Amino acid sequence: MIVEITPNSKMKKRLEWIDKNDALMAQWLVGYISQHEWIFPLNSGNETPSDYIDRFLKNAHSWEENAQTREQCRNMKSAWKSWKKREDNRKNTTIAEGSYTISIAARKELERLAKQQNCSFSQVIDTLLLKAKDIEHLQKAIKKPLEKANYGYRVNTQFLSTFFGDDAAHQQAEVMTQMLQQEINSNKKQSREELRELKKQLKDMQAQVVELTAIIED
Repeated sequence: MIVEITPNSKMKKRLEWIDKNDALMAQWLVGYISQHEWIFPLNSGNETPSDYIDRFLKNAHSWEENAQTREQCRNMKSAWKSWKKREDNRKNTTIAEGSYTISIAARKELERLAKQQNCSFSQVIDTLLLKAKDIEHLQKAIKKPLEKANYGYRVNTQFLSTFFGDDAAHQQAEVMTQMLQQEINSNKKQSREELRELKKQLKDMQAQVVELTAIIED
């Protein structure tokens, strides 16, 4: 008596992402499936990776619906996506992978910006760093004429803010210029007050010298 195994429709849908005709995916899956020993190993003499994946799918489609099989499917898909991403990044000369530690506060801000802009964490970080570079160049460009026009006054241009809008540079330039002008005016006022105080001290000292001179002459 032959027992017919009823396919699990949920499992079939869960594995729809597998494309046995994708040579790269098929090759990766052969290694992953063999490692977990879900079916007999690939018969390289009579079986192609595509045939092997087809054999696996026929078997997996009849898996029981339980926590273990669901986790197996999730882990396999997650492992493939992670491997594929690393492989794509490795071949992409414009992208570099890295692992960095940030504070909890920075993490929350990263999540907020990613949600606000509807993009990934990597895209947020990439945008922030590139904007920071543009703003740094802008700061230097603004600082030079201000230093020439206000020689002798300290100008603080260590101000950094990033925007996602298209007019970010213009906004930054306007804000920075206002801040610089305020500080320059403040420095000028402070310098005038210090100069008045020095003149007063000099006048007092001159008066004391006159008094001492008169005493000596007497």
